[in-house]
Parts: sequence; C-alpha cells; structure tokens
Amino acid sequence: ETDIHRMTQNIDAVYEEACRLFEPAHLILAGDSAGANLMFTLVQRLIAEGKPLPGKIIAITPVFDASMENPDIEKTDPID
Repeated sequence: ETDIHRMTQNIDAVYEEACRLFEPAHLILAGDSAGANLMFTLVQRLIAEGKPLPGKIIAITPVFDASMENPDIEKTDPID
C-alpha cells in the first residue's frame, strides 16, 4: 500500500507540472471512486493555498458519505 501523504505529494507534484505546461483554466481533472475523492481533496488544498484551480472537474461515483450511515445505501447499492 502507498502512504497517503506520499500519494498526496505525488498528486500535487503532477498538478503543479501540468500547471507549468498548460494554463490551469484549460485543465480538466477527472476521477472515479477513490480517484474522485483524491481529486476533491486536491482542489480543497488548492483553494486553501490560494493556488490556481483547474477549469473543470469531473467526479464519477465519489464517496460522499464515508460513514456509510445513509439509510438508503442498501436500496441504492444494487443499482449504483
């Protein structure tokens, strides 16, 4: 397994390099499941640090209720 701090540093470094090569407004970030959550945490860090944001973000099935306490989970799971 990869340490989350190392993973975060790698994600930040890739984004910084992309911003060096392209205008941030032209960047589109996309992530699926855990990747979507990693993308959201990147954007939160960018906002907190006052750094340029990507032009668009696309989240595919991110986990918004990590507590898994939503009563509709059992009903939604078979069709999600």
